[in-house]
Amino acid sequence: MQRLALTLLISLTSTCFCLQAQSASLEISTIFTEVLNKNPTVSDSDWVYYQDLENKLFLIDFESIHQNIVEIVLRNRITNQIVYREDVFDLPVNSIYELDYKSYLKGSYSIELRSFVRTIVHNLEFH
Repeated sequence: MQRLALTLLISLTSTCFCLQAQSASLEISTIFTEVLNKNPTVSDSDWVYYQDLENKLFLIDFESIHQNIVEIVLRNRITNQIVYREDVFDLPVNSIYELDYKSYLKGSYSIELRSFVRTIVHNLEFH
């Protein structure tokens, strides 16, 4: 009889802990989904960026890129001239890169993220 009672007690305790863990997991999942849905980013299949029009900043999330970026190039799309270039090989892979474009003229530009294997290009407009 004691064996049955002990087994029943252990089973009930285990069930309670499992249900509590599932509940906490669902809460965390819900919070994470809400944060992702409110995040003002535009996602491409290879990377995530955000253009802050008010402060004239272009932000790049290096962690979302599936390659190590070694150089960032900003090119005028009309003249095809490079207007900005920076080596970023030494930056951590989980950093967010800020490109301040206040000093550039209005127009069409392309930003190139260069790795050893390929270049990812995104076209943008500066207003």
